[in-house]
Amino acid sequence: MLVVSSWRTMMQNSIDESELPHAVIRFKRDVSFPRFSMAKGERWGFVVYRKWADRLNQIKHGERFEFAGGQCLSQDVDVVFEGGCGREYSIAMGYIPPMPQEAHNDSMGRGLHE
Repeated sequence: MLVVSSWRTMMQNSIDESELPHAVIRFKRDVSFPRFSMAKGERWGFVVYRKWADRLNQIKHGERFEFAGGQCLSQDVDVVFEGGCGREYSIAMGYIPPMPQEAHNDSMGRGLHE
């Protein structure tokens, strides 16, 4: 019974991640971490919440941040997206291609934050 009660409490306190801001970082160079490596150009998307909100703030302020069991330098990544989760986030992550007009805007320095 205690497990069910704890599960119910956890579900009542759960956060709807789709309503929170999201961000995408892109690695500027190959970087190896204790848990895994990231290649130049690879992207990492995350919900900007709790520890990842702190990490995004560290990146923006040029500080080191925890990543994959190690430390990453903010100069090794670019923040390429901040916003809601949806179509723009999916484009920034590379899940879906941009529409022709969005690709044009992106190449002109408008549109996505790349």
